[in-house]
Amino acid sequence: MSEHGELRNTGMIEAFIFDMDGVLVDSEPIHRRAEREVMRELGFSIPTEEHNAFAGTTDKFMWGNLKERFQLPQSLDDITRLKQVTYRSMAQGNLHPMTGVLELVPRLALQYPLAVASSAVMDEIDLTVDSLGIRPYFRVFVSGRDVPNSKPAPDIFLEAARRLGMPPERCLVFEDALTGATAAKRAGMRVVAVPHALTEHFDFSTVADYRIPNLTYFDEKFLA
Repeated sequence: MSEHGELRNTGMIEAFIFDMDGVLVDSEPIHRRAEREVMRELGFSIPTEEHNAFAGTTDKFMWGNLKERFQLPQSLDDITRLKQVTYRSMAQGNLHPMTGVLELVPRLALQYPLAVASSAVMDEIDLTVDSLGIRPYFRVFVSGRDVPNSKPAPDIFLEAARRLGMPPERCLVFEDALTGATAAKRAGMRVVAVPHALTEHFDFSTVADYRIPNLTYFDEKFLA
């Protein structure tokens, strides 16, 4: 970093793509609580480790799997709607940025186009970026409903790159979950894993180029 706070780029990376939940916002515990509440209402539960493995996937992917497994009579649309309503109720007024977000995002936005690529629905993306006051820094927002296949398929990151007008190999992705990091790697992008308490036990070594404790550890060497 220069003495003025600018990042020196060697020319490889030209855009940054952020996952949202667990990377930009400390919302994963809220999602897990909302999901457990919905499971309770539907009359079943799953082990915590199995539950955490769904981190980074869409509601449709997670609840589609659970609906089939537990033979739930409710429609998938009704189940995902219930989860989203429950989450928004719990999240309102309780969304806080992950460490380093309010410093790194504005700094990167001075020099690079930024995108959010989240498995969440757009209402949740809107709630998050507005609650954190970071909407102006991002040029592109891609939700899980904008692409046919959930992470770990690469669709959402390829769509973000397309909207940014960037080749995938020129994009760097920040991800907290193994499914998301796998998706970004399959898209041909550089991957920085930023795991938190719910995902730190995952082995990112085959899908992430770098692993850091939080965004304050971002280094210009990641751009080379």
